[in-house]
Amino acid sequence: MSVHDQNPHAELDHDSTQRHSFDLTLELEHQLNNESLPNSPTQGRPRSLDPQVLASIVTTLRMNLTEVSKERDDLGAALKESRTREQQLSDEVHRMSEKQATLEEELDAAKRQNKEDEDSITMLRTKVEESRCVFSSIFCDELLSVEPI
Repeated sequence: MSVHDQNPHAELDHDSTQRHSFDLTLELEHQLNNESLPNSPTQGRPRSLDPQVLASIVTTLRMNLTEVSKERDDLGAALKESRTREQQLSDEVHRMSEKQATLEEELDAAKRQNKEDEDSITMLRTKVEESRCVFSSIFCDELLSVEPI
């Protein structure tokens, strides 16, 4: 037989001391909580915590929160719109830069063509002048070679 079999009440005594210890621990914890909490919610309460005052404060805070939330949403929408506009303007600047580069190339080509045309005109004028001189001298020689009647 074991020790527990010899005294059947020993087991009950052991359980009661454990429960008693557990109950004491809970009671001690409860006492500590009571010491850290105020004894009464009405003791030491300032007069400004009147329910009507609190309701007014809560209402004001809710209105302020609503206003701030609306302002935040408006600013968010404005920011999104400005970013979209910035992207559009950036795209437009890029497109205009490409167009400017193309137009500058076309302008350079037109200037070269204009210079070539001026050179061609100058050369043609020179040839016309030379041919006039040659024609004049031939005509003058023929007139001189013709005998008067």
